[in-house]
Amino acid sequence: MASNIMSIGESALFAAQQQLATTSHNISNAGTPGFSRQVVQQASAGAQDQGNGFIGQGTKVNDVTRVYDGFLTKQILTAQTSASAFSAYADQIGQIDDVVADPSAGLSPALASFFKSLQDLTANPDAAASRQAVLSGSQVLAARFQSLASTLNQSRDSVNAQITSNVDAINSFAAQIASVNASITAAVGASGDTPNDLLDQRDQLVASLNKIVKVTTLPQDNGGVDVMIGNGQPLVLGDQVSKVVTVPSRDDPSRLGLGVQANNITISLPDTAFTGGALGGLLQYRTETLDVVQNTLGQIATVLAGAINDQNKLGLDANGVAGGNIFSVSPPKVIGRAGNSATAALTASVTDPSKLTTSDYQMKFDGTNYTLTRLSDGAQTVIPAAGYPTAPPPEIDGVTYPQPTMAAGDVFTIKPTVDAASSLTVSLTDPQGIATAAPIATALNTANTGSGTISAGSVDKNFLSSTVTLPLTATFSAATPPALPTSFVLTDGATPTPNTITTGVTINGVAVTGSPINYTPGATVTYQGMSFVLGGAPAGGDSFTVAANTGATKDSRNIQLMAALQTTNVIGGTSLQGAYSSLVSLVGNKTNEVQTLGAAEQSRVDSVTNQQQSESGVNTDEELANMIKFQTAYQAGAKIIQAASDMFNILFTLT
Repeated sequence: MASNIMSIGESALFAAQQQLATTSHNISNAGTPGFSRQVVQQASAGAQDQGNGFIGQGTKVNDVTRVYDGFLTKQILTAQTSASAFSAYADQIGQIDDVVADPSAGLSPALASFFKSLQDLTANPDAAASRQAVLSGSQVLAARFQSLASTLNQSRDSVNAQITSNVDAINSFAAQIASVNASITAAVGASGDTPNDLLDQRDQLVASLNKIVKVTTLPQDNGGVDVMIGNGQPLVLGDQVSKVVTVPSRDDPSRLGLGVQANNITISLPDTAFTGGALGGLLQYRTETLDVVQNTLGQIATVLAGAINDQNKLGLDANGVAGGNIFSVSPPKVIGRAGNSATAALTASVTDPSKLTTSDYQMKFDGTNYTLTRLSDGAQTVIPAAGYPTAPPPEIDGVTYPQPTMAAGDVFTIKPTVDAASSLTVSLTDPQGIATAAPIATALNTANTGSGTISAGSVDKNFLSSTVTLPLTATFSAATPPALPTSFVLTDGATPTPNTITTGVTINGVAVTGSPINYTPGATVTYQGMSFVLGGAPAGGDSFTVAANTGATKDSRNIQLMAALQTTNVIGGTSLQGAYSSLVSLVGNKTNEVQTLGAAEQSRVDSVTNQQQSESGVNTDEELANMIKFQTAYQAGAKIIQAASDMFNILFTLT
């Protein structure tokens, strides 16, 4: 009996010792990240029939387990990877939002100042100071575009650097997880017991990895876990690790892409394969915001340069000669895919800036057809190879593509506006080159007897290719007073005999043929890019002329049209300022969206983490109470052993 009591006391002493050790372990790790509270699984050792009843055999320790809720852990991982993605996105877009919306550093003040200088020049077209102000305003505006583009390029460099550092961290965590997997598998195989601290260590590594990229874990029977990232790409299989690597995009070497390397084989993967976490947030920001903002800013720069240049070319400068370009901007960026044929070549040029989009494009050749895909929406234009060369070559979304040199399988990426903002410069060096005057001047014959009128006249881009010999003369046919003349004859200034113009004339946009031309008071007459309005009551024989402008110094008609571009819908159905305001709103709204969603996800992380900690975390007050309880149990166990010893001593005394 004494020996039985002794063994019961020893079991009590051992169990209390295990409880004290586990409690001490909990207390010492109260501040350890990822530590789960551990508990001793204690049970009765059973009882034996002594003939007069079953007598208990003491206690036993079955296991030491951790308090762990897999469901809560999955909830935390899901919320945390989303919160980390939004946080990384918000950090980047917030910097862009601060710049584009800045009332002094953004584009709006420079754009407004430039157009104000044009407005001021309309009042004093021959003032040297006003001309210099326009040139200075042009330079400030170009510098502002370059500054904004520099900010975007810095953001792209920052994204690339963070992608690289995140990839390094992914590989480090993956190697550590594989190592812990091996240790857990060995421990489970050797004893069959659960290595709680190793499990916590692995969970903490998985949680850290999950902050960088979305993680999915698959438990294995041997205690290990397989780890998938993003949309299911295997990263850790037991103690085997695949390596994530950065690779230049095959369609744009300046763009950092991602791939997975295993068994010395690297497979490039799309950005969409890496979702969630800081890495997923960075990739999403680059595609959704950075690319769009850079292309949109470039679109505005290209349209601005095109509209101002085109209008300046339609006028006469201070020296009475046709104006030239004020701004210069780079052509579309064309990039051949790695692996294209050696002779592959493609060029592109912007021929109609008003039709530009903010999308990138991809040209493929299959040996029969060229297929141009707009990457923003997948819209395709198929150009049969047999159709090249065409005159003029095909223009798609404002970009013209001369015949390329491509073999079957060759691919090119076209970025029409990506570099436009950074490359925008002022090519005009002499303010005298600002074309303030219109190239034509209208006049009525001083011998006219009627009250007919002719407007000042204007020109459009078709005037640049005009073959007419000025002056252009409109002579009204005779009529019996008081009736008005019903027609007029239009002749050019060819010598020695003017030509009567019978084709190519439109009245209010309606083509007319033959001579004479029916007269409608107030109608706009258009011929070879020149437009003017005849009105009033001309008399028979009255004539009006459209001639080359020889009084360019005081004329401000062309600069007025240039200044009017401030409010003209020249880009996507809106003005230049309207387009930039839309860009500011786009960035601002996206910033608010990302910040709001990020705050909501972080709140969810905090809530679920608190719930998990209330269940699995260490409560030092509770553990101190357990310490006292198990100390008492240990002392009681010692008393049992002492009692058994005393019983032995009594028996020895009796013998």
